Amino acid sequence: MPRKVCPKCHYPEVTCLCNALENIPLYQTKVKLHVLQHPSEVTNKKNTIKLVSLLIPQIQVYIGETERDFKKLRQGIESGSETFILLYPSEKALSGQEFLASAGEPAESFALNLILIDGTWRKAKKILLSNPWLQDLTHLTLASDHQSQYGIRQTSVEGALSSIEAIAYCLEQLEGTEPEPLLALLGAFKQSFTKLMPSNVKKRYS
Repeated sequence: MPRKVCPKCHYPEVTCLCNALENIPLYQTKVKLHVLQHPSEVTNKKNTIKLVSLLIPQIQVYIGETERDFKKLRQGIESGSETFILLYPSEKALSGQEFLASAGEPAESFALNLILIDGTWRKAKKILLSNPWLQDLTHLTLASDHQSQYGIRQTSVEGALSSIEAIAYCLEQLEGTEPEPLLALLGAFKQSFTKLMPSNVKKRYS
Protein backbone atom coordinates (compact mmCIF):
# COMPACT_ATOMS: atom_id res chain seq x y z
CA MET A 1 0.00 0.00 0.00
CA PRO A 2 1.48 3.40 -1.02
CA ARG A 3 2.48 5.70 1.80
CA LYS A 4 0.36 8.81 2.29
CA VAL A 5 2.15 11.94 1.12
CA CYS A 6 1.76 15.40 2.64
CA PRO A 7 0.10 17.67 0.03
CA LYS A 8 2.18 20.67 1.14
CA CYS A 9 5.78 19.48 1.48
CA HIS A 10 5.29 16.34 -0.66
CA TYR A 11 7.16 14.13 1.79
CA PRO A 12 5.55 11.02 3.33
CA GLU A 13 3.23 12.03 6.16
CA VAL A 14 5.34 10.07 8.65
CA THR A 15 8.32 12.31 7.83
CA CYS A 16 6.41 15.51 7.02
CA LEU A 17 8.52 18.69 7.23
CA CYS A 18 5.71 21.23 7.48
CA ASN A 19 6.25 21.96 11.18
CA ALA A 20 9.88 22.82 10.50
CA LEU A 21 8.97 24.91 7.45
CA GLU A 22 6.65 27.11 9.54
CA ASN A 23 9.73 28.50 11.29
CA ILE A 24 11.99 28.81 8.23
CA PRO A 25 11.52 31.75 5.83
CA LEU A 26 11.63 31.40 2.04
CA TYR A 27 14.96 32.40 0.50
CA GLN A 28 15.12 35.86 -0.97
CA THR A 29 17.80 35.37 -3.62
CA LYS A 30 18.38 37.21 -6.86
CA VAL A 31 20.66 34.50 -8.19
CA LYS A 32 18.71 32.08 -10.41
CA LEU A 33 19.36 28.40 -9.70
CA HIS A 34 19.57 25.68 -12.34
CA VAL A 35 20.18 22.03 -11.42
CA LEU A 36 21.38 19.34 -13.81
CA GLN A 37 20.07 16.29 -11.99
CA HIS A 38 21.21 12.77 -12.77
CA PRO A 39 18.16 10.50 -13.30
CA SER A 40 19.20 8.24 -10.42
CA GLU A 41 18.72 11.15 -8.00
CA VAL A 42 15.04 11.67 -8.82
CA THR A 43 13.79 8.81 -6.64
CA ASN A 44 16.63 8.85 -4.12
CA LYS A 45 15.05 9.45 -0.70
CA LYS A 46 18.24 11.14 0.51
CA ASN A 47 18.44 13.66 -2.32
CA THR A 48 18.42 17.27 -1.08
CA ILE A 49 17.38 19.25 -4.17
CA LYS A 50 13.76 18.56 -3.27
CA LEU A 51 14.49 20.30 0.04
CA VAL A 52 15.93 23.33 -1.74
CA SER A 53 12.74 23.66 -3.81
CA LEU A 54 10.72 24.08 -0.61
CA LEU A 55 12.61 27.29 0.23
CA ILE A 56 13.50 28.42 -3.31
CA PRO A 57 10.40 27.50 -5.36
CA GLN A 58 11.75 29.13 -8.54
CA ILE A 59 14.64 26.66 -8.83
CA GLN A 60 14.85 25.02 -12.28
CA VAL A 61 15.66 21.29 -12.38
CA TYR A 62 16.67 19.55 -15.62
CA ILE A 63 16.82 15.75 -15.43
CA GLY A 64 19.22 13.89 -17.68
CA GLU A 65 22.82 13.28 -18.72
CA THR A 66 23.26 14.37 -22.34
CA GLU A 67 23.29 17.66 -24.22
CA ARG A 68 19.82 16.90 -25.57
CA ASP A 69 18.44 16.64 -22.02
CA PHE A 70 19.63 20.17 -21.22
CA LYS A 71 18.72 21.81 -24.53
CA LYS A 72 16.44 24.44 -22.97
CA LEU A 73 19.14 25.61 -20.57
CA ARG A 74 21.75 25.71 -23.33
CA GLN A 75 19.48 27.92 -25.42
CA GLY A 76 19.25 30.37 -22.52
CA ILE A 77 23.03 30.44 -22.19
CA GLU A 78 23.58 30.87 -25.93
CA SER A 79 21.24 33.88 -26.02
CA GLY A 80 23.94 35.79 -24.17
CA SER A 81 21.45 37.96 -22.29
CA GLU A 82 22.44 36.73 -18.83
CA THR A 83 25.53 35.44 -17.02
CA PHE A 84 25.80 31.72 -16.24
CA ILE A 85 28.37 30.09 -13.97
CA LEU A 86 28.89 26.46 -12.95
CA LEU A 87 29.56 25.36 -9.38
CA TYR A 88 32.23 22.72 -9.94
CA PRO A 89 35.75 22.49 -8.41
CA SER A 90 37.70 22.19 -11.66
CA GLU A 91 41.29 23.35 -12.05
CA LYS A 92 40.10 26.63 -13.55
CA ALA A 93 37.48 27.31 -10.87
CA LEU A 94 37.38 30.71 -9.15
CA SER A 95 36.33 31.50 -5.62
CA GLY A 96 33.23 33.64 -5.19
CA GLN A 97 35.41 36.62 -4.34
CA GLU A 98 37.56 36.13 -7.44
CA PHE A 99 34.51 35.83 -9.67
CA LEU A 100 32.91 39.01 -8.34
CA ALA A 101 36.20 40.86 -8.71
CA SER A 102 36.44 39.74 -12.34
CA ALA A 103 32.82 40.77 -12.95
CA GLY A 104 33.55 44.25 -11.63
CA GLU A 105 30.14 44.59 -9.97
CA PRO A 106 28.15 42.96 -7.16
CA ALA A 107 26.06 39.88 -8.01
CA GLU A 108 22.77 41.65 -7.30
CA SER A 109 23.43 44.22 -10.03
CA PHE A 110 23.32 41.81 -12.97
CA ALA A 111 21.33 38.73 -14.01
CA LEU A 112 23.36 35.86 -12.55
CA ASN A 113 22.50 32.19 -13.07
CA LEU A 114 24.12 29.45 -10.98
CA ILE A 115 24.27 25.91 -12.38
CA LEU A 116 24.84 22.91 -10.12
CA ILE A 117 25.25 19.24 -11.08
CA ASP A 118 23.29 16.98 -8.73
CA GLY A 119 24.58 13.44 -8.42
CA THR A 120 27.38 11.40 -6.92
CA TRP A 121 30.86 12.71 -7.72
CA ARG A 122 31.33 10.00 -10.35
CA LYS A 123 28.00 10.76 -12.05
CA ALA A 124 28.50 14.53 -11.81
CA LYS A 125 31.87 14.20 -13.54
CA LYS A 126 30.25 12.06 -16.24
CA ILE A 127 27.64 14.77 -16.87
CA LEU A 128 30.40 17.38 -17.08
CA LEU A 129 32.42 15.34 -19.60
CA SER A 130 29.30 14.51 -21.64
CA ASN A 131 28.45 18.19 -22.01
CA PRO A 132 31.43 20.14 -23.42
CA TRP A 133 29.42 23.37 -23.33
CA LEU A 134 29.75 23.29 -19.54
CA GLN A 135 33.51 23.60 -19.94
CA ASP A 136 33.05 26.99 -21.60
CA LEU A 137 31.38 28.48 -18.54
CA THR A 138 33.12 30.17 -15.63
CA HIS A 139 33.55 27.56 -12.88
CA LEU A 140 33.12 28.39 -9.21
CA THR A 141 34.50 26.60 -6.18
CA LEU A 142 33.68 26.81 -2.48
CA ALA A 143 36.01 27.45 0.43
CA SER A 144 37.56 24.22 1.68
CA ASP A 145 36.76 24.85 5.34
CA HIS A 146 33.04 23.97 5.13
CA GLN A 147 32.16 20.81 7.03
CA SER A 148 29.15 18.80 5.89
CA GLN A 149 26.36 18.30 8.42
CA TYR A 150 24.47 15.89 6.17
CA GLY A 151 25.70 12.56 7.52
CA ILE A 152 22.97 10.31 6.14
CA ARG A 153 24.62 9.73 2.78
CA GLN A 154 28.13 8.34 2.57
CA THR A 155 30.89 9.45 0.19
CA SER A 156 34.58 8.70 -0.10
CA VAL A 157 35.33 12.24 -1.33
CA GLU A 158 36.98 14.33 1.37
CA GLY A 159 35.21 17.62 2.09
CA ALA A 160 32.17 16.71 -0.01
CA LEU A 161 28.94 18.61 0.65
CA SER A 162 25.34 17.76 -0.08
CA SER A 163 23.70 19.77 -2.86
CA ILE A 164 21.66 21.85 -0.40
CA GLU A 165 24.81 22.75 1.56
CA ALA A 166 26.71 23.62 -1.62
CA ILE A 167 23.90 25.94 -2.72
CA ALA A 168 23.65 27.56 0.72
CA TYR A 169 27.36 28.34 0.92
CA CYS A 170 27.60 29.42 -2.72
CA LEU A 171 24.76 31.93 -2.36
CA GLU A 172 26.48 33.22 0.76
CA GLN A 173 29.65 33.85 -1.27
CA LEU A 174 27.87 35.47 -4.20
CA GLU A 175 25.34 37.74 -2.52
CA GLY A 176 25.79 37.45 1.23
CA THR A 177 22.64 35.36 1.69
CA GLU A 178 22.61 33.69 5.10
CA PRO A 179 22.98 29.90 4.76
CA GLU A 180 21.12 29.11 8.00
CA PRO A 181 17.59 28.61 6.56
CA LEU A 182 18.70 25.92 4.11
CA LEU A 183 20.96 24.32 6.72
CA ALA A 184 18.14 24.36 9.28
CA LEU A 185 15.86 22.58 6.81
CA LEU A 186 18.59 20.00 6.19
CA GLY A 187 18.82 19.44 9.94
CA ALA A 188 15.06 18.98 10.17
CA PHE A 189 15.15 16.52 7.27
CA LYS A 190 17.95 14.55 8.89
CA GLN A 191 16.03 14.35 12.17
CA SER A 192 12.84 13.34 10.36
CA PHE A 193 14.66 10.74 8.27
CA THR A 194 16.20 9.02 11.29
CA LYS A 195 13.52 9.44 13.95
CA LEU A 196 11.90 6.04 13.40
CA MET A 197 15.19 4.15 13.30
CA PRO A 198 16.37 1.99 16.20
CA SER A 199 19.00 3.74 18.32
CA ASN A 200 21.82 1.49 17.16
CA VAL A 201 21.02 2.24 13.53
CA LYS A 202 20.53 5.97 14.11
CA LYS A 203 24.11 6.24 15.42
CA ARG A 204 25.40 5.54 11.92
CA TYR A 205 23.94 8.84 10.76
CA SER A 206 25.32 11.08 13.47
